[in-house]
Amino acid sequence: MNRCDLIDSNYALDGVSRRRDNGSMTDKGDPASHKLQMLVLERRDASVNMARFYVLAIEPTLFGDTAVVREWGRIGSLGRRRLDLYPDTAAAAEALDVWLDRKARRGYRVRASSLLSRSAPTERGRNRFKVE
Repeated sequence: MNRCDLIDSNYALDGVSRRRDNGSMTDKGDPASHKLQMLVLERRDASVNMARFYVLAIEPTLFGDTAVVREWGRIGSLGRRRLDLYPDTAAAAEALDVWLDRKARRGYRVRASSLLSRSAPTERGRNRFKVE
């Protein structure tokens, strides 16, 4: 039996804590900078029984970096997921733009976007997406 009253298992789960929360793990940053930014791409071709998805997202990490999250697979399946870390949001947005170009060349079309806006057509005539 544990004789220490601060960590006694009888008191661990009752919701009453004798220690004060010092707020060291709470986020005091700007909440607007932690918005989820996401693109959902889709590629369908019934003639070859192809139905694929590709999700591109920019998310903050717990260590202050920014991650480009890529998820892909067959529609209806869990698919695969990969995180690529970048030092700041600008670098992550540039990487997201590169991946968007690659997928557009492969025939993927934007199905849904969150917190992304379409900019003017570029010199190549294709529409780009920029992070707000």
